[in-house]
Amino acid sequence: MTATSLALRIGAHIEPRDPFWVQVREAVYQRAEQVGVALVWLDADPMLFDEPTAHVVVDMRHQQLDALIAVYIAEPLVDELLAAGIPLVHLSESDTRAPQLVTPTGLYESALTAMTFLSAQIGGSGHVLVVGGLYDAGEGGRSRLAAIQHVACNYPSLTVSHIPCLWSPQLAQPQIVAALERLAAPIDAILGLSDSLAMLVRDLAYARGLTQATTPVVGINGDPLALAAIAAGTMTATVETPAAEFGRQAVDYACLLARGEPLPVPFGYLPRLVTAQNVAEVAVRKLIALAELPSRLVGVNREQEQRRMAQLEISLAINWRVGGLMNRRELSHLIANLIRTNYRSHSVQLLLWHPTTRLLLRDLPGPSDLPQQIVPSGALATALRDNHAVFIPDLRHSDGEPCAPMIRSRVVVPIRVGETILGLLDMQHDQPIQLSRQELAGLQSLADQLGVAMQNAELYEAALHARAVAEQANQLKTRLLANVSHELRTPLNVILGYSEGLLLPPGGAASTLPAEALHDIRHIYQSGEHLIQLINDLLDLSRADIGELDLFPVRLDPVPFLRDLFQSVAGSAPHSPACAGPSTCPLRCRRWTPIPSGCGRLSSICCKTPSAIRRAARLPLEPRPPQTACISGWRTLASVFQPSFSSRSSSPSPAASSAGHAPTGSVSG
Repeated sequence: MTATSLALRIGAHIEPRDPFWVQVREAVYQRAEQVGVALVWLDADPMLFDEPTAHVVVDMRHQQLDALIAVYIAEPLVDELLAAGIPLVHLSESDTRAPQLVTPTGLYESALTAMTFLSAQIGGSGHVLVVGGLYDAGEGGRSRLAAIQHVACNYPSLTVSHIPCLWSPQLAQPQIVAALERLAAPIDAILGLSDSLAMLVRDLAYARGLTQATTPVVGINGDPLALAAIAAGTMTATVETPAAEFGRQAVDYACLLARGEPLPVPFGYLPRLVTAQNVAEVAVRKLIALAELPSRLVGVNREQEQRRMAQLEISLAINWRVGGLMNRRELSHLIANLIRTNYRSHSVQLLLWHPTTRLLLRDLPGPSDLPQQIVPSGALATALRDNHAVFIPDLRHSDGEPCAPMIRSRVVVPIRVGETILGLLDMQHDQPIQLSRQELAGLQSLADQLGVAMQNAELYEAALHARAVAEQANQLKTRLLANVSHELRTPLNVILGYSEGLLLPPGGAASTLPAEALHDIRHIYQSGEHLIQLINDLLDLSRADIGELDLFPVRLDPVPFLRDLFQSVAGSAPHSPACAGPSTCPLRCRRWTPIPSGCGRLSSICCKTPSAIRRAARLPLEPRPPQTACISGWRTLASVFQPSFSSRSSSPSPAASSAGHAPTGSVSG
């Protein structure tokens, strides 16, 4: 291999779903180390190529791969990758033909060899059960099934049944069990399109009495378990497809595609029939090929476990700090420092996204040459558009990516709450790095935690601001009440003092005033008392807000209360002619205003006039000719009310005391 291979980046998506692909994966790794190729493993997520094609193609572009080695890729995605300029070594047979596509040959020959051997074992007649294929993406076993059908056509007495199923034995078992229950004819031979499926059907069919211990069983691949079963006599044969040579060829062909060099002879599996006669020789060769496999896999698993533990520790640290820190900027700085320390980043920036302006605002410190507001471009624009993490392993191979000159690698992760993007986490490294999809998923999880924490911090700050506004409004209200109480009480006390002095019992100034003047003075006094009570009500409301309102029940007589109530309501009516009411009216009024009969209207007025109750309890109402109301039987209405109206009063006014209306006891309101 030439020196130019040192700069190649080869992606590999080889899921170890059975022993054969474990061996292929190991062979690919060893060959890549031998030729100095940077191997980028893409199979941390088994469902990588089941996602939408556009998303996978974008991932491949950001990985900056020179070629890709993959297994079981759907045909539409193969076309998308080739259209994006990514050379592909497809490890399954495919009908697609393209200059930058390499697919293996030999599976047809493998199945042809297996079916020919099995037909000879049963004498060219009987029922052969074929299991596997036609479920997964990629070739799906079509070429192998075609070879089996080709052999069966040469034996008229041979019957072939096929059970389509997945390649994984664990996933295929329910499908096989359901098919065996519907199977009517006995099974004379079993052919599995993989060794693991052949041995699975052997056990399931034997348990149901469909086969015997001597029923021939043949598989394809040459797995170590199949070789052991052949040596033990529980399996008849397998067709070996050398995994080590297959993996080495895959790396060599990927390098040739990446450099645009001509390809040698077709890429194939090189099948070989393994029976009881040659199983020992094949097993020794397989053992030598697998000698270094267990120790390396242990190291790989240990490294992956260490990475997962590091991500878990970061997540726990974030959760622990989030519980006691509710300032958004401090929280952002803290989490960014944790990520920078644990992922060895050169710098970590937090960019807030504003959907209205379509701009990013730099919230965490970064390179000084970057503006505070950033127009999204490159990886930033891609992460916003796709709502997905973007990883660029080496910026030297990325055109037009805005970064500082010393930055070599970049990871941009969206900060999300649900599907809403709050911002971007921009991690920049001064050395090329390699992150698996599992590590990128861990970073995305941390960014989502940051998004939830940021939203909670913003809600907490908004609640604090609302509380401050409410407290300021409450202070203004308290100040207003204090000013109103001071500015109004002083003149009202003067008015109440003079009017109360004029209303003293006989012997004072009241004895020299005419009745009309006394009525007007009494009305002035009542109005002043009403204003005082309104001020008290406002102060009581402010005290009720803080839970310090005191209630004082007061017993009162309803007769003066109702008299005062009627006069207040009727006195507000327009002037009417002289009373034409019944001559038996006890009030002998000069003008009257009709009030509806019944006590419903009166009780409504009483309930809505607490200040009238307080005036009735404090102000003496001397017998005088009524001025406004004429109601027949109003004393009867007074008996409707209980003589115990609640009032808030600490001491009666002097006028009330002199009139004999002081409280006589306390009654629950």
